[in-house]
Amino acid sequence: MNKQNKTSDSNSGSKLNRRSFLTAAAVASSSVALGREYGPDSPPQRYPDPDIVSLDKRFDKYRLGTTSIRRLYTSRKMMWAEGPAWNGVGRYLVWSDIPNNVQMRWLEEDGHVSVFRQPAGHSNGNTIDQAGLWEARPCAMNIPSNTAWVSTFR
Repeated sequence: MNKQNKTSDSNSGSKLNRRSFLTAAAVASSSVALGREYGPDSPPQRYPDPDIVSLDKRFDKYRLGTTSIRRLYTSRKMMWAEGPAWNGVGRYLVWSDIPNNVQMRWLEEDGHVSVFRQPAGHSNGNTIDQAGLWEARPCAMNIPSNTAWVSTFR
């Protein structure tokens, strides 16, 4: 086996290499170039969604072929949306906009988006435990913050 074959064999394993990363990035960006719509009134998408890409093939077994990407909210004021947490009982999604020090909430019932918490301690890592308590990790203080769950939001 020559040196060239050894190099190609070492890059062909399950490790993420430059070629597979660039291929995945090209596939992911192709939908942007084609102008795909992600909103609630967007045209239907064929399954499996070509824009859901595994950068590491070991994660393919966790992919659902019956779901697609859908944009729930967009705003010029939002700088960095991160740390989403879904509350199945309350039927809402919470996420953080860390630089703006705010947490937002999307209600499944009517698609309404509102401020959930501000200031939010530049928090991230939102989660909702089995007791219904919402928790976020404030980055500014490095201390967890718990909030009791409320069943109705009006």
